[in-house]
Parts: sequence; structure tokens; C-alpha cells
Amino acid sequence: MRKIILTTITLFTENRKKIPREVCSILAILMFFTGYSSVIYSQSLVTISGTVVDEGGVPMPGVNVIQLNSTRGATTDFDGNFKIEVDEGSIVEFSYIGYETFVIEKAAATMSEMNIIMKPNASKLDEVVVIGYGEQKRSDVTGSVSSIKADDIVESGNTDVLGAIQGKIAGVRINAQSGEPGAAMDIQIRGASSLYGSSSPLFVIDGVPYDMNADEVANAEETNIGHAVNPLSDLDPNSIESMEVLKDASATAIYGSRGANGVVIITTKSGTPGKSRINYHGYTSFSEAATTLDLLNGDDWIDYQRIVRPESPLFYEIVDGNIDTNSPIDPYAYKQTDWQKEAFRNAITQSHSISISGGNKQTTWAGGVSYLDKEGVIRRNDYERLNARLKVDHKHTDKLRVGINLNGSTETNEGATNTGLANSANGIVQRIIMSRPVQYYDPSTDDELTGFITPLSMIDNAEKSTNTIRMTGNVYAEYSFLPELKLKVDAGGRLSSSKGKMFYGSNTIWGNLNNGIASLQERRSGSWNFITQLSYNKRFNRIHKIDATGVFEAGHYNYEYQSMRSTDFMDESTGIDDISKGALVSSVRSSRWSSNRVSWLGRVNYSLLWRYLFTVSFRVDGSDKFGPGNRYGYFPSFAFAWQAHKEDFLKSVDALTELKLRLSYGETGNERIPAYRYFSEMENTFYASGGSSLFGMSPGSLANPDLKWETTRQFNTGVDIGLFKNRLNITADYYIKQTHDMLLPASIASETGYTQQWRNMGRLDNTGVELSINSVNVNTKDWNWTTNFNISANRNTIKDLGDIDYIPVIMTNGTIANLGRVQVGHSLGTGYGFVWDGIYQIDDFIWQEDSNPEIPHESRNYELKDGVPSVAGATVQPGGHKFKDLNGDGVVDDDNDRTFISRSLPKHVGGFSSNLSYKNFDFNFFFEWSYGGDMINLGKRLVEGPGGGVWNLSQDFYDNRWTPENQGNTHPDFLINNPTSSMMSSYYVEDASYLRLSSVTLSYTLPDRWLDKTGFSNVKVYVKGTNLHVWTNYSSFDPDVRWNNNLLPGVDRFAYPRPRSYIVGLMFSL
Repeated sequence: MRKIILTTITLFTENRKKIPREVCSILAILMFFTGYSSVIYSQSLVTISGTVVDEGGVPMPGVNVIQLNSTRGATTDFDGNFKIEVDEGSIVEFSYIGYETFVIEKAAATMSEMNIIMKPNASKLDEVVVIGYGEQKRSDVTGSVSSIKADDIVESGNTDVLGAIQGKIAGVRINAQSGEPGAAMDIQIRGASSLYGSSSPLFVIDGVPYDMNADEVANAEETNIGHAVNPLSDLDPNSIESMEVLKDASATAIYGSRGANGVVIITTKSGTPGKSRINYHGYTSFSEAATTLDLLNGDDWIDYQRIVRPESPLFYEIVDGNIDTNSPIDPYAYKQTDWQKEAFRNAITQSHSISISGGNKQTTWAGGVSYLDKEGVIRRNDYERLNARLKVDHKHTDKLRVGINLNGSTETNEGATNTGLANSANGIVQRIIMSRPVQYYDPSTDDELTGFITPLSMIDNAEKSTNTIRMTGNVYAEYSFLPELKLKVDAGGRLSSSKGKMFYGSNTIWGNLNNGIASLQERRSGSWNFITQLSYNKRFNRIHKIDATGVFEAGHYNYEYQSMRSTDFMDESTGIDDISKGALVSSVRSSRWSSNRVSWLGRVNYSLLWRYLFTVSFRVDGSDKFGPGNRYGYFPSFAFAWQAHKEDFLKSVDALTELKLRLSYGETGNERIPAYRYFSEMENTFYASGGSSLFGMSPGSLANPDLKWETTRQFNTGVDIGLFKNRLNITADYYIKQTHDMLLPASIASETGYTQQWRNMGRLDNTGVELSINSVNVNTKDWNWTTNFNISANRNTIKDLGDIDYIPVIMTNGTIANLGRVQVGHSLGTGYGFVWDGIYQIDDFIWQEDSNPEIPHESRNYELKDGVPSVAGATVQPGGHKFKDLNGDGVVDDDNDRTFISRSLPKHVGGFSSNLSYKNFDFNFFFEWSYGGDMINLGKRLVEGPGGGVWNLSQDFYDNRWTPENQGNTHPDFLINNPTSSMMSSYYVEDASYLRLSSVTLSYTLPDRWLDKTGFSNVKVYVKGTNLHVWTNYSSFDPDVRWNNNLLPGVDRFAYPRPRSYIVGLMFSL
């Protein structure tokens, strides 16, 4: 074709006066649409050659060398050499990710043996970011996309990828469910978008989307809590090249139904042509519990017992099963124990990661293994992880590329795991805090045969572990029909198998009453995803650029679960290895479900004059989670960006490097609810018959064939500003996100024969602002100082719940069960209860004999004075919680005097980091914070005298509690004297704001001259401290914890303490 056009041009040049005008017009059009219009300017070819090196003179293999508006291109070899034949006078570009593009404006025959020096890309404008089904230069992105690179992830010192980015990206809020090793991290992008559907974002790893099911990891049933899956726990942070977070609908709508909660795109490291390289990163950390609670010691607890249980077996012998008050004993002779000191330990963690990469002109590869052995701060609590990965890319021909990517991991969590979350009052952490510090036999609480059983029995005499094996992989083939037209086919899958086992013998607290408890649980899941993608990328006349993508996608997910629980063991010698020895099989369960999805999508990015940028996308998703008439959802988006700094009227502003204004609108969906909800559902029921229970079935959920997609509509406007050659970069966004037709399990009238029905009803809004500021403050030969700051604020409001007045938030197994309420006009995560109004004082009451002060306090029959509010259902007395009578009727009751008393969601969150480098030294620190969120601290009640006075107490409470002699107004009397303590009130609400010094790092990179003859390079040693200090008014271990309930996440009952760690590490290359 090229020869034909060149011949035609020659004939045209020689005989242009003889050729009709119509033929000239046809020829011009032909040249334009075939991309050969530039040949009219050049009829001869020239060869240019040379070497491409970086600023240090090191040859750079793999640099792309192309002639613009042509099919001519080449790649530098191992030694950075290139040779390419181009049109004389044409424009030639040299490009490589992370480096500034080098441009030859006019190619000439004299350009041989050139020395091209590529400079690192100090500007972010030419940085390539992954946007979903493709890549773009950051300067061309129209949506709201945030990035974090490999160094930021690795240098965090966090063993978990999500933990490594906490506080570093505006609009992304990450919380740990607890401080235990391997604990799940909750991540929300721009707030929760659903009540019952998952609010976790979609994760895309090396181009393959993965929906994560929170039930994929087996748990320990006896604690009555789940252990949510950590979707990135099978990834070694060292293997990640970059992470992009797509936040607005323009960026996420390309993923349609899966993008309503945002999208996290992870790209793992690939090989590069050239000499193979070996990289090692290892460290050892020493950790301790960052906080311990101040509890009564043995002597103070004995004094406490003299007050509440003066005739307990602590002070008198037991004779014939009764306490003999004539036989006193010395309580100080009993062994006293600080259970925190006994259970907590100085933990050691080791991490080793080795990666190997390399390749040649045709094939590149990267692989590695990593091993993590992490001890928890509670002894015999260990987390072990082994990762392995392999990534191969092969250029079979100039047109065909193929590749494979495999990633596998095995994780084992042993010991006191899964016991520290909010709705567990009998977990190991709770027992360590609550157990009495004096070891003696008390028949009111202890078994006669075993006597006092210490909380350490659940650590030392129990068997408990969860093992999870995951394997992910994908293969792809990409064929280039033309340089601008490519077809890519990608097939990937994920397998997960998790097994939990638990045994508590009769000599443990849990197993004692049941003569041993054993449980086995297994969860398996598998998914596959198939993607066919056609891409067209073309520049026209240097002012137009079109990047069009069409995709077909299909996916399948399958989940299986089975468990068995046995009790009453006659022989405990084999423990969990033979649970058939349990005489009573108390539970057998199993379930399985699967879902299918099919999608079509299209996206067009159009650039006009390199400054007016347009993006349009449309996606159709089909899901079998809905009935036949509602299985398809339609999700459009539009975005526009204006690179105003390229306009003539701003080119004279030297300080302005970038000014980009962005505007977008899009719709995304959500169908992450349990499968088959549009069907009717039956459930197991036991019916009373003749004094016994008979197993049967009863109606559960009513069918709803009209159930359809939950839809989120989002509007976003933003600005990107670069000043002083991008020494200062500012990004700001404002968004409005509205979720319509929310998927809810609505309660329905009992006359239907059912209890609930899944429906589309209601609306949930999120509005917010985000601000990021990055600066290069000093940049000289020896000194470099950079800072990064981000802050984001999100407001969440429930606008509509259909015909539902409110949704109560109930905690099962909780001493205070009714904690919160979801109601129109308020946000998610609101506590609901009475407004605490101090403590009832003696002056609020009258008593017998005209309030005779000579009558002892404990002998008085108190009655409230007129005008002092009473509490319905409780006989109040001095020292008890007092609540506000909101309606003024003199009686505090559930119907009229409860209100909204807490808000889990913070007003704003953010982070600040600073990195200072001097020659080979680097110093870095990072702060992250959360302000304005509340925590319902139910642990507070557990250390104020529950359980008849047999548990331990908080020292602060004991010292400042209300007494007739010390009638304070901040701490009540012991709970056994305080009947209103079991009512939900703002007394238990605490400010969970905090500022955390998350990490401080000092590193030193060995000079190259020291390593010339060793074969080593990039050798770095460092020391780091993490979680060094938290400024907070929160009274428990740590304010940054989360109950695994999206309706009310701000609940804590002594979550597993977060560690403070000191790390020594080494990195090098070979």
C-alpha cells in the first residue's frame, strides 16, 4: 500500500497539471484516512541510530522509538542501542514509563551514533496510569483517579497492602477490624453506597476483576463472630508495581454493576529486557501492645470484693458446700495475676521476599517468593503466609503478544484469632481484661471439679487454626491488526479453599460446661472471568486523538460451605483430629450458591487540540441474581476535561505548569447481595409437639420477581493544578453520589405467611470534598525534601427507606442489644438511645422517716422526688445512670425519649508525610488521622462491675465511682447497683478522633563505589517504627477499629490491641 501511494505521489508531482481536480481530491482523502498524509512532505527515507541511556549513563533497554503518524517503530536492545528507518523531516519520539519523552523534531540523515539521554519524569503529566481496560497518560485522564506507587507501598512497613495505603489517598477510608495478625481491612471509597449490598470496591489485579465474598475465610464459630476476608492478603506488597483507585463514576462506570463502590486496580511488577536481576527485601520487627488497660491489681480487687461480696469464698472457707463465716481465710495468700502481662508478649515478625526478573527482546519475565512469619502480641497467636508468583510476557511476532500471570498463597492463622471483634463478649481479649486477678475457687462461677480456670486456658489448652489457600491466574493474547487496532483476549480465574478447626477441652473456659467442644468448617470458592477487548488508538493531523475500546466480558462465581460441631467428649486425647468422639453432634450445616454475569461495554476517549478531552462510555450488565425480566442494567457515563494551561492566554504564566478542569457524570450498579433473593425461601424450624421439638420447615422470604439492580449516580467536578514545573501539585474534587433502588430485606406483614421480602426501595446520598497537595520543597544535588498532604470529608445521608420507618441495629450476644437505628434524614452508623444526664444523687430522692439521714444508705427505701424523671422499667436509685426526659412527661421511656446519640462516620480523615534526603540518607515520617467520628465503647460496661461483681474493674472507674461519700457526676455506682446501666445511652459513646504517628523511617543507601566489585547494587538498610504514638481521648485500646456491620461500624468491645513495632530491614539487588 505504501509503495502504491508513493508511486502515486511521484506521478502526481510530475504531472499535477494534467490530472483532473476530482482525482486530486480523491487522492487527498485517501492519504488522510490511511495515515499517509505526511508523505507529501517527505519522499526519502533516512536511517537514524544511536544509544539511549539514563542520566547516570546506564543503557536503557526496552525504550520505544516511533515515528509519529506512521507504522514505523523500534525498541532499544540490551545495550540501549537502536536503529530505525524513518521519513526525512519526520518527528521521532523516544518513550519509556517513568521518563520524559524525548522528541526529535526533524529526522535527518546526519543523525547516526546519537546519544539520547532520558530524564526521569519529575512531572506527573506524562505518567502512565491504568484506568480500566487500558492505560492513559495522567495528563489525558478525565476522571478522578488516584495512584500510589511501589515505593510508597513497600516503605510503609505494613505486611498488608491495604494497611500500607491507609491515610495516603484522599477519599479512601481504610479501617482495621482489629489489631490481630491477618485481620481484615475494611475499605470504602467515597463512603458507603449501599445498606445491605457490599460497600467494598471492585479489585482488578493485572486486568482481571475479582469480586470478594466476605465469607470466603473460615471462622471460629464459638466466638459468634465472622472473620471477613482480606481480598489482598495473598499479595506480597513487594510484588506490586502500582495501584490506581478509580473514584468517580466516569472512571468506574466502565465496570458497570461492579463499580458502584469504586475500583482498585493493581498492577504487579513485570520483567524488562536485559540482564536478569535479583531483588531481596527482608526485615525483622519487634512488636508490643501499643496500649494496655489500667485495671485493678489483686489487692485492690480484694478491697472491691469486701464492698460487694463481703461473705464470698474469697474471705471464708467452704464447709459442706456452704460458706462458713466462722472460718476466715487470708485472701492475700491466693495467687495474684496480671492477666495482660501474662497473655501479652513481645512479638517477633520476619519477612523475606525474593524476586527475579529479566528477559530479552521477545520475552520478559518476573517471579518471586515471599515468606511472612508474624507473631501476634497475644502469645500463641501466629500468622504465617507464603506467596509465589510468576509473570511472563512474550512477543511472538510483531503482531502477536501472549502472556501468563500466576499468583498463589497459603495463609495460616493460629491461636487466639477471631475473638476480638465487637459482638463477642467471651473472646480471649475480653477474658484477659475481665477475669479476676486473684486465683481462688468460687462455686458461684467455677466448676467443682476443675476449680478456677484461668483465661490463659483458651491460649495454652486450646487448639484453633484457620488455613486458607488461594490461587489466581490469567492468560492473555493480544494481536495487532494495525499499529492502532488491537484485539486482546484475557481469561482468568481464582480458587480459594479455607479450613477452620477448633477444639476446646473440658479444662478450658469454653469447653468446661460442654465437656469439650470441637468444630470443623470448610469454605471453598471459585471464579472465572473471560474478557475480549478490541482497542483502536489513532492520532489525526496532530490535533485529533481517538482511543476507542469495546469489550465483551463473562464471569462465574461459585461458593460452598460446610461445618460440623460436636460436644461431650469422653476422650479428648485426639482433640480436633477426631471429632466423632463427641457424643453430641450439636450442629451440621452446608450451603452452596453460584452466580453468573455477562457484560458488553464501549468507551471512547477523544482529544481535540491536546487540551479538550472527552470520555464517553456505556456498559450493559446481566446478572442471574435477578428475575428474568430485570437481569440487565444499563450504565452510561460522560466526562470532559479542559487543559487550560495550554491555552494561549495562559502560556505566558510561567509559574503555571498544569491547570486541568474536570467534569463528569456516570451511573454504576450493585448486585452484591446473596444469590436467589428473587425466589421464595424456606427455613429450618422446630415445632413443639408432645413436650418435644420436631424439625420442620417454615416460610422465610417471599419471592420478588421484580427485584432489580441497585443504581448509583455520581456527579464529580475537580481541578488539577501544577505550579513551578510541578514542584507543587494540587488536586481537588467535589462529588455528589446518589444510590437509588437500594436492595433491602424488608419486613412484611405476617399475614403473608412470610417474615421478609427483598425489595428495591430507598435512596442513600454521599457528598464530599477531597484535597491532595504534593510538593517538592528542596531539590538540589545533595538535598531533597518532599511533602504529601491529603484530606477528605464525606457526608452520608439516608434520603428514603420506602415504607420502612427505620431499621434497628441489633447486636446478638450483646449485654446491650439494641444499639442503633437507620432512619431517613440521618447517616449510616448512628447509635440510638437515651441522652445521658449524669448520675442520680441522694438529693434526688426521699426515704423513710422523712429522709432520716441517720438511716444507712444500704437500708434506705429510696423514692424519687417530684419533678425528677423516672425511667420506665427500672427501679432507679442513687448512683445510677440518669437520662434526659426529652418530651418532659416525667418518665424516660423507649418510645419518647430515645434519640440519635452517635455517628460512626468521621467528619474528615487524612494523612501527611514528609521525606527528607541528604546524599545517601533518607528520613521519612507519616501521620494519619480521623476526626469527628464516635465509638460506642461497650467494653466500658464490662469493667464497671457486671456479673454480680465477680469480674475485674477499670482502675479509673474504681477510684472515681459514685459512693454516698463521693457523689460525683461522671462515674456511676457498681453495675450491680445500677439497673439503668443495661440501657443504651450516650454514656457509652466516646470521641474516636485520633492523630497517629503511623511510621518513622531512617534509611541509608550504600554508595555505588563501595559495591563495584561485589555484584551488589541498590543496597539499602533501614530502621523503622510503626504505630509509635496515638493522640486520642478514646479510653480503650485503639479508636481505629470497626464492627463488621455496615449499618453501625462504630462499636467496640475490647478489640484485639494494635501493636507498636520496631523494624530493621535490608534491601539489595544483584
